[in-house]
Amino acid sequence: MEDREEDVSASIALDVVVVGGGIAGLASAYALQKAGHSVQVLEKTDGKQRGDGGIWYSLYLQTRRALFMLIYSSPPNMTRILKNWGLGPRLEEVGFDCSEITFHEGATGKVIGKIKQDQQFFDELGTPMVTVQHADLYQMMYDIAVDTGVNVCFDTKVIGIDCKTATVILENGVKVKADLIVGADGPQGIVRRALGGEEPQKRQKGYMLLSFTILKSEIEGDEDLRSLVNGQGAHLWVGDEYCANATLIHSNTRFAVMLLYAVKEAASDCKAKFEWTTSHPMSYFELDLQKFKPRLQKLIQLANQVKARVDYLDFEHLENMFGDRCRVALVGEAAHINLPSGGQMTAYSLEDAETLGRLFLCVKLEDRNQVSQTLSAYEDIRECRCTKATPWEWDKRRIMCLPMGQEQEVRDSVWRHRDHLLWGDVDAVAYSGVWEHEFDVFGYDVAAAVEDWWVKWGCLMTQDPGKRVDLKRKEPVAEVVVSVSCSLEDEV
Repeated sequence: MEDREEDVSASIALDVVVVGGGIAGLASAYALQKAGHSVQVLEKTDGKQRGDGGIWYSLYLQTRRALFMLIYSSPPNMTRILKNWGLGPRLEEVGFDCSEITFHEGATGKVIGKIKQDQQFFDELGTPMVTVQHADLYQMMYDIAVDTGVNVCFDTKVIGIDCKTATVILENGVKVKADLIVGADGPQGIVRRALGGEEPQKRQKGYMLLSFTILKSEIEGDEDLRSLVNGQGAHLWVGDEYCANATLIHSNTRFAVMLLYAVKEAASDCKAKFEWTTSHPMSYFELDLQKFKPRLQKLIQLANQVKARVDYLDFEHLENMFGDRCRVALVGEAAHINLPSGGQMTAYSLEDAETLGRLFLCVKLEDRNQVSQTLSAYEDIRECRCTKATPWEWDKRRIMCLPMGQEQEVRDSVWRHRDHLLWGDVDAVAYSGVWEHEFDVFGYDVAAAVEDWWVKWGCLMTQDPGKRVDLKRKEPVAEVVVSVSCSLEDEV
């Protein structure tokens, strides 16, 4: 797809309403506003509690207070988008470059092995793995959205969605009509339910995710822990049905730890007990500290206040997200059946946003009824991506949190076969099991995916304006190339 700097706005400016003002909502609002549309974001909270932490695992959070002490991982596919949006300098300022990951045995603390981002990693993917606080990433998204002209409305609760007329109903009785509604309000949000999303099923076994931060100065003051904050890398402990990630965040001033721990009791019972909205001392969670090596034990005991969440819900896939002439799209966790605390969830949200922005810039709409056709393209592109990537995410968690036994021993012996496993050593990386599909997931390019869709299916868009493109009944028209020009890489 050839970019042209002078072609930076859509042919028809749509009125877009985004339900949900988290990172997924703000990113989608920015991408669509930048494409030349008029966007407003409806957020039910007051927006004042934006958090003081970040997330290694991406989570939809009900209140801004829940963001304290959480961290995001920005994998290469996410970092690439942020840089395309002009946020590279800000990310370098507040993020932490995880150029190396050191693996430790959870019970003994011995180093199993290391994976280092070598030159081939950068040649293949063009950008490193970075960690960043939620508050910093949220502020980036909020700033570029508002600077581009997005209208963010706080204290605005949505109580109903009319998909046929693309109307949003507010708690105060006001009805807001739109050309396009974007649902960014999570897997149990009102927009997904309006599209037919069923209530999630509860699993009896889940994982508890504990999150806390420690001042870097405290770590440096402890002789046993000091080496954890020296150098450019993250640490990962893998033990008996748990794994723990630790890395510097917030311009290298705090040390963040995320502990993923198998829940033995009924996970549905834990949900009421462990919520992101409140903090607890570590003793509240009654962990079996004997499972952890002394240094990891010490980190856990340094935690003053801990946030926790239990993953225990299974969401059914929406077989048909859009009907003919439907003008509603889902993004982020509202759209994807993935691990709620999976490492790619935030990246998927930004990919969703970038895909929507490119499609609604590149498609030269002649009529607002063509919105549903464009959404069929969005649905197909994103479903193809996430259907392939989601099993990788689940398998990665399983391998990281193996119970004691032969399979764990085999895993560790594979990782231990050399001191440094370079990303460029593709055979060794694939052999390690965990990283088999890493390059495919990290190397995903939204622009290429949109272009590929248009090469195959773009000609069908003009056959019946306004009608959904039914890909299940069509064959791709490979010999017809639809020329689409757009540019979303302008400086912010």
